[in-house]
Amino acid sequence: RGGRGGATARTEDGAVRGAYDGGAYVFYGVPYAAPPTGERRFRPPAPAEPWVGVLDATKPAPDCIQSELHNPESPAPQSEDCLFVNIWTPSVHGAAPVVVWVHGGAFQQGGAVRGEYSGEVYAREHGVVVVSIAYRLGVLGFLVSIEDGLFGNYGLMDQRAALQWVQRNVHAFGGDPRRVTLMGESAGAMSVAMHLLNENRRNEDLFQRVIMHSNPLAYQYRTLHMSNFGGRAFKASIDCADLDCLQNEDVRSVVKVQDALIGFPRSVGDLFTWGPTATDDKFFNTLRRESDYDADYGVYVAQPLEEFTESSWETRIPVLIGTNKHEGHIFLSTIFPGNMARLGYRLFIGLLFKDAAPKVLRYYGSKVEELVENLGTPDEDFRPLAAAILNDYLFRCPNLLAAEVLSMRAPQAPFEEASSGTAWSNTTSPVLDVFLSIFRSTQPGADESGEDAGERALVAVLSGGKGEAQRPSSWWSLFYRKQGAPGKMSGAAPTMMASRPAIAGDHEALPEEQEQE
Repeated sequence: RGGRGGATARTEDGAVRGAYDGGAYVFYGVPYAAPPTGERRFRPPAPAEPWVGVLDATKPAPDCIQSELHNPESPAPQSEDCLFVNIWTPSVHGAAPVVVWVHGGAFQQGGAVRGEYSGEVYAREHGVVVVSIAYRLGVLGFLVSIEDGLFGNYGLMDQRAALQWVQRNVHAFGGDPRRVTLMGESAGAMSVAMHLLNENRRNEDLFQRVIMHSNPLAYQYRTLHMSNFGGRAFKASIDCADLDCLQNEDVRSVVKVQDALIGFPRSVGDLFTWGPTATDDKFFNTLRRESDYDADYGVYVAQPLEEFTESSWETRIPVLIGTNKHEGHIFLSTIFPGNMARLGYRLFIGLLFKDAAPKVLRYYGSKVEELVENLGTPDEDFRPLAAAILNDYLFRCPNLLAAEVLSMRAPQAPFEEASSGTAWSNTTSPVLDVFLSIFRSTQPGADESGEDAGERALVAVLSGGKGEAQRPSSWWSLFYRKQGAPGKMSGAAPTMMASRPAIAGDHEALPEEQEQE
């Protein structure tokens, strides 16, 4: 039941009381698993513990404890006891479409309840139930120590446990478990890709649509050997010889040592000190414990791009992919801080592309000379160019490849026509960028050819093509295909759309882009 004073919903573990906030109900900090503390630290998530009475879910829960290197002046409240979901709903009755949001933050920071991720607008304006997931981060979510039987990926297991919880409980909040869209940004998008691979293997029907934004698909997940190397360094630094010590160490000491080891070991293409470990190698399969990886919360981790491009791989789940133009700037600062002169630029390209470096330098060569001329001296900062190349390497090119492959092997959701203007008229805020601002407030008079257009299209995906999803325009039809009908649309329309690359498109159009443009 619900009213302007709040609402009560009954989950399988007990009743929760939420608040009424600006036209929608919000339930903060609803447990989907038991606290991952003490003997549960560095273990798969355990079922939530039932409670008696009504749980107060009217105030935000703390973020999962995380790196102190980010926002040290005004950190949000944090706790190791953090396996919660937050739910925004227009009503606790009915069966509205559901979006489950997985936050980003390099698997080391971020939260499920921060202001920019409020689902209130979508619940109020579009009748969508929004669920955001908190999951273990950093070393607490991804430590590997073979000798202690720790194989990592606990943060991904948390997410999977939350998806299972949604299937069992979202109806109590007015959501339809048969219309769930799993959505993530950056590390959240990487997580979503993992769950897509798992869904294909397990057929659990935990979600019916997928949206991935800013997924660095070229990133290669660490092998068990590589992750174990970092785990040994952590154990030595915190002076723990066994699992019992690791599980009883003060969590503040854990975070302090974790931060001291950020970047160890690190190569140019290795973005995450503490992150997912690939589970698809023979050595891993020999050592892993059945209870950790093949039980309820086990997660299969592989290189998504390699899986997507396998000739036999296909999925029944519609997939939407998007990237930003300037994402390389963020990642470059983590692997190559400071200014970058010409020599540093060439070194960076060599480390990143190895044997292919000469071809890359030639391909982007005219941009180098143009940059030098504009800056006035060869010793000026080459970071903008390096960041653009990194963006093409990590994001745009692999995402284009994935979109092209998935357009042939996955059904796609229809979009509503939302603009009579040019789809890409907003160069600083293209349509796909709306994924990053999905939970922000709607501004009066917003330009419908920009974020409003993307927002309405996004709602069409979340609603499963019902209601608002109607005849696609020529530019939305590039992402349109009737559900369950793999292959091309009727006629000769392409099955994907692409914006220009960060640099390459300005330098020289690729053959497929010449055809599309």
